[in-house]
Amino acid sequence: MKVWLAIAAFLALVWTAPVVYAHYSELEIRWEDEYMEVEGHHGEKIYYADMKEISLQPKLPRTIMRSNGFACCTTRLGEYLREDKKTITLFTHSDSCCIKIECTDGSIFYLNAKTVGKTMEVYDRLRKGR
Repeated sequence: MKVWLAIAAFLALVWTAPVVYAHYSELEIRWEDEYMEVEGHHGEKIYYADMKEISLQPKLPRTIMRSNGFACCTTRLGEYLREDKKTITLFTHSDSCCIKIECTDGSIFYLNAKTVGKTMEVYDRLRKGR
């Protein structure tokens, strides 16, 4: 019985540690000459040449399902399904003020930091040509 409790406690710790880490982490972007890379487990490279439109949104779109990703409180990372059945990729750390990046292949990314100020820094850098 004690062995099973120890195993269960260990598994709970192994499962919750990454969740807690992701929730308290901040949006990390690596800026390269040809692309920006959102770093982390669900990170992704987004090439500047593929960006069709960059806009600032007051809030995240309503989603109906997480298809491949992670959510904890206001942190959402990975792929989600919108009400219109379109898949979007979220790299968000709050519910307000987010950057929407629409790409030429139809993919849509939303990203933001925990603070509006940090989100605006990323937005300004994208708008000024990276």
